[in-house]
Amino acid sequence: MLFDSGNSEELFAATPEEEVALIEMTCLRAGTDLAAFSDNQVARGLQYIFYNTHSDTVYSICRDGVALDRRISAVLAIRTLYTDCFARRCNPVLSHAGAAVGADNPLNIVCYMLWDMSPLGLWNKTVTQVMNFALDLRHPACVESALHGLGHRVDMDTTAVEAIDRYIKSGPPANLISYAWAARKGVIN
Repeated sequence: MLFDSGNSEELFAATPEEEVALIEMTCLRAGTDLAAFSDNQVARGLQYIFYNTHSDTVYSICRDGVALDRRISAVLAIRTLYTDCFARRCNPVLSHAGAAVGADNPLNIVCYMLWDMSPLGLWNKTVTQVMNFALDLRHPACVESALHGLGHRVDMDTTAVEAIDRYIKSGPPANLISYAWAARKGVIN
């Protein structure tokens, strides 16, 4: 990875091992280390890390070359990103139906599209564990994000279907039940 913050004098080079460690630490310390930054700044940083259209950083988790247990640990750390960043900072609105009132927080779209814009959404079953975890947070943006990601996995991972079924049986709020059923069919937007 070579990071250019827009100032050509500030370059940051990291090995894939260092990238995985930095991703993990960013997620684990999201509640404290990201607190000093605006929602827009945090959204831009997370896009850089997770969206492969902004950088290739996230590929350090998807590719062989770094020990699998380290990569899995980094993915599991996303649970803390959900609890300590998204659940605290995202507006409690849904994004899939278009621009909702209060959805002007840029972190909402990052949360919603986390598994869609990142190749992690199609990686191993560890991501399903993280999405399943996010279903239990009861924060609408986090649950919607999890359903969105699980909806992409229903054809490849039976545990994704099981997670959605468990969520549907839990009696979700009306504004999420139809989205859960759509995710169950793999028809998400």
